[in-house]
Amino acid sequence: MEKVINSSNPKISIIIPVYNVEEYLPKCLNSVINQTLTDIEIICINDGSTDNSLEILNEFAKQDRRITIINKENEGVSKARNFGLKRATGKYLMFVDSDDWLELTACEEAYQTIEKDNSDLVIFNYYTVKGNTKWKYSWCKKFDGNECFYFNEAIDNIFYVTTSMWGKLIRRSFNNVLYNENLQMAEDAVYLWKLLLKNPKISVLATPLYNYLQRSSSAMYNIKIAQNNEIFKSINYLLSLSSFQNSSPYTQVHILDRFAQSVEWKLSVILKDTKLTKEFYSEIEKFIKYFEQYESSLVDNLRYYKKLKKTFKHKKYTKLIKISNAVFSVCNTEKHKVLTILGVKFKFKYLKGSKKLEQYYINKIKKTQKKYPKDTYLLFDCLFDSNAENIDAYSLFIYMKNSGYNIFYAVLKDSQLYMRLKEKNAFERIIIVEKSTKDSPYQLLKDCYNILVRTKCIISSFGEWHYSINKFLKKLSYLKYIFIQHGQIFFKESVMYKGYLFQEKFDKILISSEMEYKIFKKYNWDDEKFIKCGLPRWDLLQKNNTVEEKSIFIMFTFREISLLQFQESYYKKRILTLLNNKDLLDYININHVKLYFALHHSLLTNYGIDFKINNENVKIIDMNNISEYIKKSSCLITDFSSVAFDFMFQDKPVLFYLLDKDDPILNKFDREDMKRFEYKKYLISNVCYTENELINRIKHYVESNFELEPDIKEKYDRFFYTKENIREKLTKEIERLATNS
Repeated sequence: MEKVINSSNPKISIIIPVYNVEEYLPKCLNSVINQTLTDIEIICINDGSTDNSLEILNEFAKQDRRITIINKENEGVSKARNFGLKRATGKYLMFVDSDDWLELTACEEAYQTIEKDNSDLVIFNYYTVKGNTKWKYSWCKKFDGNECFYFNEAIDNIFYVTTSMWGKLIRRSFNNVLYNENLQMAEDAVYLWKLLLKNPKISVLATPLYNYLQRSSSAMYNIKIAQNNEIFKSINYLLSLSSFQNSSPYTQVHILDRFAQSVEWKLSVILKDTKLTKEFYSEIEKFIKYFEQYESSLVDNLRYYKKLKKTFKHKKYTKLIKISNAVFSVCNTEKHKVLTILGVKFKFKYLKGSKKLEQYYINKIKKTQKKYPKDTYLLFDCLFDSNAENIDAYSLFIYMKNSGYNIFYAVLKDSQLYMRLKEKNAFERIIIVEKSTKDSPYQLLKDCYNILVRTKCIISSFGEWHYSINKFLKKLSYLKYIFIQHGQIFFKESVMYKGYLFQEKFDKILISSEMEYKIFKKYNWDDEKFIKCGLPRWDLLQKNNTVEEKSIFIMFTFREISLLQFQESYYKKRILTLLNNKDLLDYININHVKLYFALHHSLLTNYGIDFKINNENVKIIDMNNISEYIKKSSCLITDFSSVAFDFMFQDKPVLFYLLDKDDPILNKFDREDMKRFEYKKYLISNVCYTENELINRIKHYVESNFELEPDIKEKYDRFFYTKENIREKLTKEIERLATNS
């Protein structure tokens, strides 16, 4: 359907405040631009986002001229919405939160209803979405289907409508209300009650037309927000309004009861994790007493007021009991000794077997390290997976060794790199780690003991160390730990909240682009943590798209699923289907194109998977040698593996094939990475969802001799701080850090 808009007076102005919602924004915007009612105006207020939200808005605005972007500094959602209200020209107004989405008929059904009933406000039902579950809000059961009435005629039921401003359509000529920009909590509730106290004519639609995403990271779940007193500031502001003071006592107590719901929620959140502040305790007391001025018949049956009083009273009682009983106790369990003093518990763990040996080496190093000068660098790549290719820290080690630094490199004895070093007898400054640190966490401490006592800086490309080694590193304040990564986290943010990456773990972390920087900042990383450079291995890559042979490299990233699930996964089935596709194999055979396929090292380690490919033009390669094929291949096919950046660095085409996006067995981390890819696809190109799409793109690049389009090259270039002398720049930064420690 053609998207039309009456530029002077669209039917609906949709106002969307946007702040750091890059992973949800595309779904929201797609639901708005694809509304069945097309005569709409879409006003997006970017409230100083520090992630990729603005880039996503700009990409959508290029596609749809109905989108207006207001870009401003971060001043809060109230001011952002007021910007939208002042800019709106539509006959009606609708608010949409940028992490939610509309049903595609929402605008049309709400518009038809408000026009038919000549009402001032349409309130429509909604779905609550949490994880993989979705349910319909039950408020509309209080009405017999779709109804129309004035506010004062249906107070009993209308009080239980959601106090958020989404899920509503408002006549703009009736709405002369602006948000109070001084309120930081319950500003939506204040706005709604100001509107309802004008006694609008209201239409109710029982059909759910809005999807409200309930996510734990949103502001309403933030303990810091719960601890402040902003809710009482909003309550006091509403109490001061003449429209509230002139309303009936019945109306007043029901509005206050809805605020009691918010106060009780805040109280429950706080008491789960901490204590009440004196100020917050006092404000609750005043709020509860405020109800006492009303007739008991008005307040006795108020639902949330009663619940608030109960929670408040019960918590005071239980705190006294706890304090009187918890004086001193010692409890021995199978694994721990627990000492309790005045309610504070101290847990001591019994060490056995390898844990005890591990602690022995930690104590030994800590005890003797003061005797030695700190003049050594220690580097290593992966020490827990023999199938991983060791190249980043190793290539930096070679550069630093040749530059005269006192430096050592630790290598796992089972790895392919060790085998190559053994063939050449190239063990100068090489430390051999006998066992995987995954199986024997203390092994690194044991094998590197003589070096660790002299080490001033540890540099690693794989950060999966055992927790006790991190504890050891933290206690050695002089020793710096630099994480140079093995692959950018741009496509796989799940590592940020799975415990793999957290800023307390490292003194410095290497990042390669401003895009990556924005992701780290989204998770509140400090600027002082970053080394802005590039991966050491990129120095070994060619800097242009010279086609030495016509060849395509295929590698998909890891999936965290069980072996049984893997055998039935779309991931496995569709890789096999692709590599046995007759059309593709015939085409590459005719055009003398080679296919190289590598399975991710974690799949080899965990599952020992074997893909049976019976075609001489498809070569299965060892993960330990992928760098060779990255350099000579003309093009890459992947999903969201970080190997994409190796090809982008060389200005070679990358085809992103999300082959198992719809697989129901994906775990939540893989699924979330897939969802995040949905907004990141606007920052890259060549994203395919079907095998036919992919094969068509392959043919396009084969016929163009794998030449990269200028606009795609420009996007690729945005990912790199530098493409020249990376190891030299990185070494200078490492030396500066180690010298100043």
